[in-house]
Amino acid sequence: MNRLHTYHFPFLSGELKIEAVNSIPQDIAKGISDLIIVLKNDLNDKYLNSSSYKLNNSSIELPVIVSPEFIEFFEMNVEYFIATRSDFSPFKNPVIDKSNLGDYFIIDKSTDTITKIKDFKFDSPLQKFYLIQKIVDELNRNNIKNYYLKYVDVAASFGNVRWNASFEILEDEHTLDFKLHNSYAYFFAPISSERQASSKFANIDKEINAEYIILIGANLTDLKILSLEIANLSWLHQYKQFKSENNIHIIIYTANKDIINL
Repeated sequence: MNRLHTYHFPFLSGELKIEAVNSIPQDIAKGISDLIIVLKNDLNDKYLNSSSYKLNNSSIELPVIVSPEFIEFFEMNVEYFIATRSDFSPFKNPVIDKSNLGDYFIIDKSTDTITKIKDFKFDSPLQKFYLIQKIVDELNRNNIKNYYLKYVDVAASFGNVRWNASFEILEDEHTLDFKLHNSYAYFFAPISSERQASSKFANIDKEINAEYIILIGANLTDLKILSLEIANLSWLHQYKQFKSENNIHIIIYTANKDIINL
């Protein structure tokens, strides 16, 4: 492969890296940088003028003007909230029943407004995944091909190149390497927040401590939602069935640094 063109963008609390076979024009790179800033602020309810803040602090039955992107993000969360079998919910205080969503809000795209019928707080864990998807959409819209995108626990590749992807494990100072081609990868550690004990899964007579798992598939947000479900599995045959049902590839790194490819 010829020399790659590498770009670094401030992204949330870290850095987003894009490697491309061909250079990305300066105006497109600047557009991506601007997009990250605008959306990061608009989706964060800590910013007073953000769509998220305005919705969470709005009065009942008072239409709130939000950005079209926020409506898209909000509807994406609602879609996953309804469809997922996991405990995923972007709605806090109170917990909303899936069957009663119409009692809580009205979306009017003609005026870019959301109106609360009953009070609730919107707090989604999917900002990172939505942001990355919007960046990918922008690159694809500008006909940028053959590139690799990386941010902490997320990687994605597009085009004809088979990329040498990797995730760095800071705790153990080692790297998990794999190949990525025209797909997303999501990396997570299925262990407690205190990082004291590994989740265990087994297959009849063999119990395994699963420290790290990589899910590889065609949609980044799907992988995030699926990870909520897969974290609840206990048996190896369940992992295999889950892989088949959801059309994903699963790579498991065990506590003994063994690699299980399902």
